Amino acid sequence: MAVDVTEARAAEAALRASEERLLLALSAGNMGTFDWHIPTGRLVWSRAHYELFGYDGAAPFPVEYHHFIDRVHPADRPAVEAAIGAARRNRSLYTHEYRVRALGGTERWVADTGRFSYGPAGAAVRMLGVVQDVTARKAAELALRESERVLRQVIDTDPNYIVLKDRDGRFTLANRAMADAYGTTPEEMVGRTDADFHPVPSEVAAYRAADRAVLDTGTEYHSPEEPFTTAGGRRLWLRTTKRPLIGADGRRVAVLMVALDVTAQKRLEDQVRQAQKLEAVGQLAGGVAHDFNNLLTVVNGCGELLLTDMAADAAPRPLVEDIVRAGQRGAALTRQLLAFSRQQMLRVEVFDPNRVLEETAKLLARLLGEDVTVRTVLDPAAGFVRADVGQVEQVVINLAVNGRDAMPRGGALVIETAPVDVAAADLPASTDARPGRYVRLAVADTGTGMPPEVQAHLFEPFFTTKPPGKGTGLGLATVYGIVRQSGGFLTVRTEVGRGTTVAVHLPRHEPEPAAPKSAPRPKPRATGHETVLVVEDEETVRALTTAVLARQGYRVEAAESGAEALALCERLRTQPDLVLTDVVMPGMSGRELAEALTARFPQLKVVFLSGYTADAVLRHGVEEERVAFLQKPYTPDALARFVREVLDGPGGPA
Repeated sequence: MAVDVTEARAAEAALRASEERLLLALSAGNMGTFDWHIPTGRLVWSRAHYELFGYDGAAPFPVEYHHFIDRVHPADRPAVEAAIGAARRNRSLYTHEYRVRALGGTERWVADTGRFSYGPAGAAVRMLGVVQDVTARKAAELALRESERVLRQVIDTDPNYIVLKDRDGRFTLANRAMADAYGTTPEEMVGRTDADFHPVPSEVAAYRAADRAVLDTGTEYHSPEEPFTTAGGRRLWLRTTKRPLIGADGRRVAVLMVALDVTAQKRLEDQVRQAQKLEAVGQLAGGVAHDFNNLLTVVNGCGELLLTDMAADAAPRPLVEDIVRAGQRGAALTRQLLAFSRQQMLRVEVFDPNRVLEETAKLLARLLGEDVTVRTVLDPAAGFVRADVGQVEQVVINLAVNGRDAMPRGGALVIETAPVDVAAADLPASTDARPGRYVRLAVADTGTGMPPEVQAHLFEPFFTTKPPGKGTGLGLATVYGIVRQSGGFLTVRTEVGRGTTVAVHLPRHEPEPAAPKSAPRPKPRATGHETVLVVEDEETVRALTTAVLARQGYRVEAAESGAEALALCERLRTQPDLVLTDVVMPGMSGRELAEALTARFPQLKVVFLSGYTADAVLRHGVEEERVAFLQKPYTPDALARFVREVLDGPGGPA
């Protein structure tokens, strides 16, 4: 009997071809197959499966469960068996990735996928599945995770604020600096918006508008100074850049923001601008004071000469006295201007500020009134300072009066001293501050305090919050100038409704050895017979000075310039004994004239006259004790006595 098996043979050939294609596909995908017969524990592996588990695929052998589990990495075995058990119990698809360790110690990652089949009694009887080599993918994932870790570390150590926002304004990435400013973590920020963290809605609205503009137009956004308020309420200024990120489809999908905190830089720039403004105003004030001092020298001098020659009961005398008093008030005003502009001649010495403040506090108790309590807290170890005693007293009085005016209903004023060592890292926000050893002199009041807009103008001359007629606006400007000229700096701490503390920091000095006491010198007589050369470019000042000295018996020669003075000396029969010269004159300066004259007359005495001391040589006059300097405006009596004192002093040029 013959049977036609053509169709069967064709079917078998087709099956073999299909199996070959499947094996080829599995091999191309680096995949193997397994068939686990659960009742017997036997497994049937494809050749690729043997090789994936480190066995020789060309020499297959009967596989049991232990051949499988023994090759699973020991650290991964519990998880593999737990995944198999869970899929078996739950009748779910089994999927798991784990490491396989070959006999040589090499490792690879594989991924299993399989499904159980169950018998009539409900017990699992078989599991069919595939295993795939995923080592390359795992290596790529590990590299990606490492790359992400490094990137996260980089952006988290960057002090700039870095965020990514999607089109809805939600954060998809944020660095540590940004999260710290919002009082949260980078992970907590993801999926949320600025509005969830930011305390100022108007700033949030501005950020959102800028983000939309970047996404809508594709153009970058730059803001050199953008306000930003932290979660704690701190106001910062950021230099912000925003640019769009493009997705795979070419659409703008996100906004990248990088912002630099420029708060400290902005504060420093504001301070520099303020210092430059004060410096410019100071130069103007110094120039104005110089011109006024020339005028006041004549007004006060002529007034005092009139009073000297006038009978006590003369009818015009009260009017002349009013002129002199007004001139004296004008002189006090110009002294304040010179102090602010740091152009005042100082008489410096090393002294204990505690001693000065004890005496000043007694004066303040009377000056400030009964409703202000003055208390001193003077540290005996505060140290010594090198400054002008009178100027330090003026600083304390000005600060105290300013504090009193801030306490209209009375209060407490505390004057403190203490030694402080200011390191570079602890410097206050002041362009005048330098590291070093200081004596801190603080004046604290319990007054109204100052808002920021007032504090910003605190040391500007003529700035005042007092009503008309109650202040000149020069008190704190004078303090500023004196402290800077003495090599120190100021700090201000104020709070509205709580009071103000102004602290003066003056460089600390070692005390100088005490000089032996000598008998007090009698006041010099004001008259004389010597020859005095007066050199002054202001005609009225020159005429007054000449008249005053002539009345005292001196032989006086006058010139309006250095060149004229030199020519005059060529004609004199006797050499002059003393020259009084203005410091700043057209052409030859007073210093240049003095050098020329003392080279010719070595025993010539020199007195410099000026309304300010900004001359290039006398700029450091606080340290040149040999310079005889008479500040304008001077009175006739002060001029006469000063000239006499210089003439009676040690020989040689000053």
